[in-house]
Amino acid sequence: MDECGSTRRTDREALGRLVRETWIAWVQEQPEPKSSWLLPWEELAEPDREVDRRIGEAVRDYVLVTTSYVPQDVALDCLRRLEAAGYGKPGQPNTLYAMVFAACAEVERLREQTARVGGAVKASEK
Repeated sequence: MDECGSTRRTDREALGRLVRETWIAWVQEQPEPKSSWLLPWEELAEPDREVDRRIGEAVRDYVLVTTSYVPQDVALDCLRRLEAAGYGKPGQPNTLYAMVFAACAEVERLREQTARVGGAVKASEK
């Protein structure tokens, strides 16, 4: 948990190791794997570790965006309550309102981006 009491996002290192373990498991199923394909995490060069970390993060982010759902009525209710408390009005403290509004917009942007990527992947599979 962080200083605010919330659970921290999955550690990049752990994500990279998971990608590497999955890769090695696949490689071991191949008829003639190259020895370099079987290197454990500890023996990888830093650029290769970074690639695995990024793959892990991309998969994590995709899963979070595609499986997370806040019903629109709940999000709108949140914004209404903030507005009723004075947030989002000229001359009033706007930080909390702006943060919630920006977070909602970012989630929507990521969902749209994921839908485009998913559509491109499906099209390329044809």
